[in-house]
Amino acid sequence: MKNTKKTLLALVAGLGLAGAANASVWINEFHYDNSGADVGEFVEVFVSSTFGGSLSDIDLLLYNGSDNELYGSNDTFNLDTDFTLGDSIAGGSFYTVSPSSIQNGAPDGLVLWDNSGTGSLLDGFSYEGNMGPLGDGAASGISLTDIGITQSSSTAAGSSLYRTGSGTAPSDFTWAAGDGVNTAGSLNTGQAVPEPSAYALLAGMLGLGYVMVRRRRA
Repeated sequence: MKNTKKTLLALVAGLGLAGAANASVWINEFHYDNSGADVGEFVEVFVSSTFGGSLSDIDLLLYNGSDNELYGSNDTFNLDTDFTLGDSIAGGSFYTVSPSSIQNGAPDGLVLWDNSGTGSLLDGFSYEGNMGPLGDGAASGISLTDIGITQSSSTAAGSSLYRTGSGTAPSDFTWAAGDGVNTAGSLNTGQAVPEPSAYALLAGMLGLGYVMVRRRRA
């Protein structure tokens, strides 16, 4: 009987880890430059339905390519307190923030950082050139890769750069440019984020049950 219980607990633990691995949060869309004075700058973050962490642990960091360091002011935004919730779909929810100024390159970078535990990179990239290694902040030592498309002083106001395609992780998508249009706070043009599978949801719940069992035994 004891061996059976151990086997069941091991299975539950494994499923819980699978659920955690499926959780994903990424930068989904942003706008940083347009003709005339820059207006409507924003960054949108997508939080998957399988994410089991705390929004308060996640920060958006803005990095300056001139020295590979944080801007120095107005450079850190917390997902829980600084972002606004937009649309929610079966696959997750969209959050947006509008910093007073996102630098125009070349290059500059955006980083999404999870401060829980020892800290980890959720998503990060640069635009108008590669960056790194970064010199300060939570992402110090990390290098950022250029997304390959840009905005400029001739870009129409209201435009954005956004992820398009279908998937459940940042690497599943490709970057595209919207001319004079954006979908801040909602699903991007040509984007699909499937509803989490029943297995992923069950794995998350079983993982929680495993933690509760371990706590009771302790």
